[in-house]
Amino acid sequence: MTEGKKAPQLHFREAQVKPASLPEFKGNVVAVETAPYWDEDLDALQRRSEKVNEKLDRDFKKDPSLKPAAKEDARKKAIAEQFRPEELKRLKGVSNGGYHYLGAAKIMAPIGKAFAEAMKSLLVVPPSRPEPKPELALHQQLLKEDAAALAKAAREKGDASRGAVVFHRPDLLCTRCHTAGEDMGRLGPDLAKAAKEATDIYLVESILLPSKVIKKGFETVTITTTAGKKPIRPARRGTRRRHRVARRRPSRHIHHRA
Repeated sequence: MTEGKKAPQLHFREAQVKPASLPEFKGNVVAVETAPYWDEDLDALQRRSEKVNEKLDRDFKKDPSLKPAAKEDARKKAIAEQFRPEELKRLKGVSNGGYHYLGAAKIMAPIGKAFAEAMKSLLVVPPSRPEPKPELALHQQLLKEDAAALAKAAREKGDASRGAVVFHRPDLLCTRCHTAGEDMGRLGPDLAKAAKEATDIYLVESILLPSKVIKKGFETVTITTTAGKKPIRPARRGTRRRHRVARRRPSRHIHHRA
């Protein structure tokens, strides 16, 4: 670029590059010089084209009677006389002024590539680290512990008041099965009247593995209705309801409720 070699423009370009050398910008700023990508031949063709058009404009002013179509024909004829076909083909790549790199892809494409490479040089790739193992849920963590050790910790550090709060939390559904009272249709044993076999270890295992041991009388049973449905019901005991199953056919059962 001719202007870039003159004093004002040269000093301006030097000032643009200077920040990249300052300590406070080290590693964050990089200068990319675009002058090496300037196309001198294309610039020369564009200047010739501008001079031809300027001369034509002056000639047109001398003859105001010329119609637009006549002016366009004269412009095409002059351009065809002044430029070879390959030069005209190159001029089609010009879409802007020199201050915008002529808008030419031949200039701007390599500049864009240089910008990308400069940005890549600023990227700091951290050393590869092994991905952390996902943390296990509390239930899974407790399953890995010894039941006796958990029971011992509960005896020594347990808080009955906090346990009661957890037990009655609606989202945990403890009280949905373990209700108190003689008249309640319980789905699970009354924990307030736990038998002797309900040791601390037994309770820990029942919480973590509720299906490991099912107390007699609270097993789940399946009854086939005359419609062929199989509702799953717990075998309730000690309630006021009685169930009688009578066999009518070998393949069906009739469920009567009294």
